Amino acid sequence: MDSIIQQHPDWKPPYLATIFTTQLGKDLEGYEEASDLMAELVEKYDGFMGMHSARDEEGYGITVCYWKSEDSIKAWREDLEHQVAQSKGKGGWYSKYTIQIAEVKRSTFFEEP
Repeated sequence: MDSIIQQHPDWKPPYLATIFTTQLGKDLEGYEEASDLMAELVEKYDGFMGMHSARDEEGYGITVCYWKSEDSIKAWREDLEHQVAQSKGKGGWYSKYTIQIAEVKRSTFFEEP
């Protein structure tokens, strides 16, 4: 499973998490490039804290993004480039997906010295 881990030990709850689970579809033309662009673009958003992302060999993936507020999530959802990617996701990149928003009330962090 490939993964991206961007987390900071100083994140203090409560904060929000968007949980995006996906199953890749059959038409993946442009998907990798768009995925990389979205990862770069989201980092520039005020209120974005970081993300975890992983995908298995069968194309099932999960990306969790961490946010300071619902307004930050809304701004990202309404970003024009993100909306283009959302449309392509529904147009063939994904055979199915879910989006959930949760509040993180407690978090622990460990990193091997």
